[in-house]
Amino acid sequence: MTLRSTEAEIATATRSFQRRHVYEHNGGEVDEKYLRDSGDTSVRLKQSIRETQAGVHEFANLVLPMARNLHRGFHDIYEPAKAAIDRYETEKKRLAALQRQNKGGSRAPQVNTAKPRLKGE
Repeated sequence: MTLRSTEAEIATATRSFQRRHVYEHNGGEVDEKYLRDSGDTSVRLKQSIRETQAGVHEFANLVLPMARNLHRGFHDIYEPAKAAIDRYETEKKRLAALQRQNKGGSRAPQVNTAKPRLKGE
């Protein structure tokens, strides 16, 4: 698969994603949504569909590069939120300091879990 998907690859991936709907919600029985959204003209309404090993491999070979491309270009789509990154870095440093205090052990700091007492109890 190239960096950009061909029309045939997009059609195959679309059909495969739509088939997942059929398996998940209809136990493998074709419904009107699948016929409308998938573009699959090889099946009829209420027909049971099954996957072949070759079909699953073809789908996996399409999805993996799509996921890699999305991962690589994610921040081109969604700009990183600097405040969230800063909070993460601060928390990471705080946890590292706690681990050093505990001599690298995995013991978590003690937390007071006692039920608060009301006046007069």
